[in-house]
Amino acid sequence: MNKQHENNKYNDPHFPFEIYRTDITGTFPEGHGFNDLHWHEELQFTLIKSGEVCIQINGEEIVLQENDGIFINSGVIHQMIAIGTGSSYHSITFPQSFLGFFSNSRLEINYVNPYTEQLVLPYIILTSNVTWQENVLTNLWEIEKIYLDTSEQKVAWQYQIATLIVQTWLTIIQSLEFIPKKAISQKSYLHFERIQTMLRFIHENYAESISLADIAQSASISSSECTRTFKKFTHTTPYKYLINYRIKRSLDLLLMATSPISEIALNVGFNQTSHFIKEFKKQFGYPPKQYKDFY
Repeated sequence: MNKQHENNKYNDPHFPFEIYRTDITGTFPEGHGFNDLHWHEELQFTLIKSGEVCIQINGEEIVLQENDGIFINSGVIHQMIAIGTGSSYHSITFPQSFLGFFSNSRLEINYVNPYTEQLVLPYIILTSNVTWQENVLTNLWEIEKIYLDTSEQKVAWQYQIATLIVQTWLTIIQSLEFIPKKAISQKSYLHFERIQTMLRFIHENYAESISLADIAQSASISSSECTRTFKKFTHTTPYKYLINYRIKRSLDLLLMATSPISEIALNVGFNQTSHFIKEFKKQFGYPPKQYKDFY
């Protein structure tokens, strides 16, 4: 499977762990936020901090409420969509090596790889309505508290976090009989590979003049199959995804405000400034020149 994915950056390479905090103004530390379709090799637990968030994951749509959570497995295509301006979430991200202690360990072979490979467990919804899920959420909120409240960090706080992560994973695998399995067929794998290839093409070439045929050709499929695959995974067309991605890439340039709108539009792939302004207003409700005033 292609690995054109989110490359997470860790503050401490000797402790590869991060909590990404996202609201409608962006993500800190820098990373994927709302309306960014992506995947990553790491494992991720996401906690809904406020409001409601719709998660599109492997073509499905799930709406989570404040204080709910979700486990997102390695290689799973997903994006978060805000429902209202007050939506926010935190994503706890770490490599699966946290769970196996060392490479090729019995723990990794028996209790990690079988559940992180082959997309047999793409995601797990977590709510406080089920006891074992509530226990998982309790651990995750404690991890967040330890990591983010630096004034309260105690000796060996990294050990505390690592221990809670392992406890959380143990709770999950002990509860697997209650978690529905999702068999992934060879055909589904083919669709995953195609969408990842086409997303990579768009992400690398969005500033150029690219067409539906170009996107389809990147995955060696027809234009009609390209459109069907995009609608399955993104619930939108390849063209609309491209436009939205160009708008997303323009936001940092607008905040810097060192270039005129016409130049920013050109830099993100819009040949006409008027088209950029029209699509921006359609998405945000106001023209791009006012974006900095809001944020």
